[in-house]
Amino acid sequence: MRSNVDQAVKACGFPCEVEYVSEILKFIELGVAQTPALVINGRVISSGKVMTVPEVIARLQGAHDAESDSPAGKGVGK
Repeated sequence: MRSNVDQAVKACGFPCEVEYVSEILKFIELGVAQTPALVINGRVISSGKVMTVPEVIARLQGAHDAESDSPAGKGVGK
């Protein structure tokens, strides 16, 4: 899954911060029951399966679009 996430981040064309977690306590903190998992902005997106590159791209794009549409993402209140 790590390779698929790396490829998806490169394909998206916008900045993404990627953190690879291997500590079991962090899994518990995030609410991840099975690995591999994809967590975006603190939300578990997928758990227990390897997502394809297009699946990861779609989830990253959706999170990016949602953030861009939010008042904070538009610079309001900054």
